[in-house]
Amino acid sequence: MNAVQTVARELGDYDLELSFLYVIQDHPYVLFDRGQEGLPLGPKGRKGVYASERGVVLTLSRHETLVTLRGPGELKHVSDGIPTPVLLRLHGASSFEDLTYLARQVVAFSSHSWRSFLPAPLPVTVHYSDLVARLLGRLQRLSRWNPDAMLGRIGKTRWFL
Repeated sequence: MNAVQTVARELGDYDLELSFLYVIQDHPYVLFDRGQEGLPLGPKGRKGVYASERGVVLTLSRHETLVTLRGPGELKHVSDGIPTPVLLRLHGASSFEDLTYLARQVVAFSSHSWRSFLPAPLPVTVHYSDLVARLLGRLQRLSRWNPDAMLGRIGKTRWFL
């Protein structure tokens, strides 16, 4: 965060606004929609009963909001239950604080996935970084893996995630 703020200050001639947004999956909140009857799933029943639609935003405070990234249409099975929303928490050092705009951006980024036609469980900017870190962590299980291989050209290349 400090590095981003430093670069923004160095660009002095531009009117930059910054948001530092935490996307939190582990929290105590669930959103229910008592009017949601779910979607039929053949003889197995209905999926997404009481689940909020994808893209619902519920503001909790000036710096926190809940966003549903999956609704009844994104569930695969009746047993999937009700999807948990993500909690967005805006850091106090942010100069751009329009949480509704940021929540819409998170919803938009969650629908870009190269792995599926369905929306990702997180914005791809967070989800892909997590996937890469997880896959790189699994490399150490390989008997012939040498972590020094990352110090060459790959380790010095700028990656976009």
